[in-house]
Amino acid sequence: MTALEVLKSVEARGLTLSLDGSDLRLEGPESGIDTGLVRAIRAAKADIVRHLQAEGRRPPPPTQADAEGRFGLTPMQSSYLYGRQGHFAMGNVASHVYTEFAGWYDIDALQRSLNQVIARHGMLRTTFGEDDTQSEHPAASVPSSTVTVSDLRDRRPEDRQAACLATRTAMSHQVLPADRAPMIDVRVTILGDGPWDMILHVSHDGLIIDGVSSLLFFDDWHRLYTDPTGAPEPPQARFADYVGALSELRGSPDHARARAWWMRRLHTIPLYPQLPMATSPTALASPRTVRHLVQLDPARWSTLKSQAADR
Repeated sequence: MTALEVLKSVEARGLTLSLDGSDLRLEGPESGIDTGLVRAIRAAKADIVRHLQAEGRRPPPPTQADAEGRFGLTPMQSSYLYGRQGHFAMGNVASHVYTEFAGWYDIDALQRSLNQVIARHGMLRTTFGEDDTQSEHPAASVPSSTVTVSDLRDRRPEDRQAACLATRTAMSHQVLPADRAPMIDVRVTILGDGPWDMILHVSHDGLIIDGVSSLLFFDDWHRLYTDPTGAPEPPQARFADYVGALSELRGSPDHARARAWWMRRLHTIPLYPQLPMATSPTALASPRTVRHLVQLDPARWSTLKSQAADR
C-alpha cells in the first residue's frame, strides 16, 4: 500500500495517524487496529512521514465553499468515499440504495420531474474530487438526467423476467462515478400493458442522499410528477453551509469537552461482535450484500422481546 492508501485506510477505520517528532502516533478505537494495518504503516513509514510533513505545510480543504464552489467532506462522506476504493478489506463497494417500484408511468413526466428535482437540490448536482473536496454545480451546467427505458412486451415471459433480473443485478451493487452528477441511475422496464407492468428502477449514492434525504427526494419527485408547478420554495440552506457550521463547532468548548469524554472511553468500548467467518474479509475483492429472512414463531418472539427488555 502507498502512503496515501494507508492514510485513507486509517481514516476510514475512525483512527488518526499523526506525526510525533520523526515518529508516528496511531490513535483511535482498538477495534479498528489489526496486524495488517500495523504492518502496512511500518512498511510505508518513511513515505507517510514525508507526506504528513508536506500536508502540514498545505492548507486543508475549505470548510466554506470557495470561489470554485469546492468545500470539504464530512467524516461520514470521507468514509463512504474511501469505502468505494480498494485500500482496505471489504472495500470496492458504495454506500448505495437500490429500489424498485411497480406501476404504470408517464415516461416524459418521469424525465421532466426528475430534472426539476435535480435543479432544486444542490447535493444532486454535487461531484467529488480526489483532493477530499466536493463541489456543487449550477443547474445549467449539469446534463439532464435520462430515464433509460427497456420495452420487453414483445418477448417471451421467461425472457422478460430474465431481463428484469439482469437490470436488478446490474443496479443493486452499483458504484456510480463520484466525479459526475447526478449520482443517480433511473431505468424503466416495461413487461406488459397492465397497470402494474412497469418497473421503475432507481439507484442513488449515500454521498449525496442519506436515509431521510431519500424520503425528501422521492416526495419531491412524486409531487412534481403529478403537478409540474407543485415544487415548494428552494431550500434556504446548502450543504456547504452545514459543513461550514460543523467546522465552527469543532473549535468550540462544547466540542472539546465531548471529544475528551469519548477519548477517555475509547479503551472501554467493547469490540465488535467476534462472529465466525467463512473466509477472511481481505479475500473479498468485490463484496456483495444479500438479504436473509428469518421467521420466529410467536412464543419465541415474545421470549426474545422479554429478554431484550430485561437487558
